[in-house]
Amino acid sequence: SLRGGLGLSIVVVGAMLAATTGVVGATVVTMGIIALPSLLKNGYSPALATGTIATSGTLGQIIPPSIVLILLGDMIGVPVGRLFIGAVIPGAILIILYLVYIALKAWRDPQSAPALAGDTHAWDMNFFWRVLKSVLPVLLLIFAVLGTIFFGVATPTESGAFGAMGALLLAVLHKRLTLENLPLIIQ
Repeated sequence: SLRGGLGLSIVVVGAMLAATTGVVGATVVTMGIIALPSLLKNGYSPALATGTIATSGTLGQIIPPSIVLILLGDMIGVPVGRLFIGAVIPGAILIILYLVYIALKAWRDPQSAPALAGDTHAWDMNFFWRVLKSVLPVLLLIFAVLGTIFFGVATPTESGAFGAMGALLLAVLHKRLTLENLPLIIQ
């Protein structure tokens, strides 16, 4: 059990949401609805819990494919792909700083970020491979979409279409997209 582990995982999930949505509001609302009750229920201080969600949500402004960067590129006449490339390192630095802050806060003030209660199971390789199997396709899709922009293979619009098709394919492969729920999705 790692003190602050839940907060650390929320920063990572926030970064992944930012890389898939590019919209700050969507990330903050999603994280607030899903993660805030869990943080508070597990004894995190309200200040650290809300701060973690707010900062993780703002990653959507800088981590490609950021809507802010797309609009900025259009307004100042700079190719969006170049802005995306330029935002990767600052985004990574922010993620690292957020992780370091939560780890230090949990170390200095253990009451503000306790370890999860009842989390005594040891990590085993079976669990690791299940997690990797569920996360890897999404990460590969993110890197494929951003990679086509970074290396000039496709425009951001074309890469977005590629990403949408990839997401549909993943939904079909994971049996999340069926003929029964297709009308609901289209609405």
